[in-house]
Amino acid sequence: METRSFRSKKLNLLGLNKNKLGALVIGGNTDDGEYLKLNLGSAKNATSLKIHAGTTADIKDFKLYASVNDSTWTQLISYSNTTISTTGTTYTFSNTNDYQYYGLVILKTNNNNNVSLGEMALGVEEVVISPPCLAKGSFVKPRDTSFTAAIAGTLSNAFNISSITQTSNSPLQKRYDVWHRNYKFQATFTTALTDSNYQVILSELAEFSFASAYYGTLLSLSVRNKTTTGFDIHVLADELGKTTYNPEFGFDIVVF
Repeated sequence: METRSFRSKKLNLLGLNKNKLGALVIGGNTDDGEYLKLNLGSAKNATSLKIHAGTTADIKDFKLYASVNDSTWTQLISYSNTTISTTGTTYTFSNTNDYQYYGLVILKTNNNNNVSLGEMALGVEEVVISPPCLAKGSFVKPRDTSFTAAIAGTLSNAFNISSITQTSNSPLQKRYDVWHRNYKFQATFTTALTDSNYQVILSELAEFSFASAYYGTLLSLSVRNKTTTGFDIHVLADELGKTTYNPEFGFDIVVF
């Protein structure tokens, strides 16, 4: 659950005449008073109201209404003899419904015929769905003068990944004036997943991209052979045409 604010523009309602918001509750009752309406664009669930006092004629009594159609209104809160600060006073309330329109009706001010309102904001709760993280980690392959397939790398910031091991690499190759080498790594889950219908995001560690002569630039990263216990990572690295270049590179992994 995430709370967001929908704010009115800063305003001053000095000099407005008495208005009516409309048919506000069952029976066609109306509330006389200065009012301000917010159209949120779509129905949302508001559970708090923050009001900033203006310079003069501060609000004393007010009500907050809500509507799905800008016609029939439901009262959410009512306050009398309240004190509103210039830095903002927050009023929380229970609201189980979603409304597109919210109306603030000012019924009484502190000894003034006009109304002054600095700003108002509605706190809206919205459900934000994020896919669960099933595993993650950062891996660095160190420089290697022997190109040993089983050379150990460094796994850090790991969650549910027990190891990443290099299982093979190809001879240095040149194509389209780009010297490169293929590497294959095996990532193993600490706890096996229930199925292989997961997704993997791979990205190059920024500190290794064009960082120095000893770092390789990754031309491609791909995932293959997904199983419940792990998956293969294929890396194509630019090695600048030097047979003893032995680059160091790294990548981040997120599984969801």
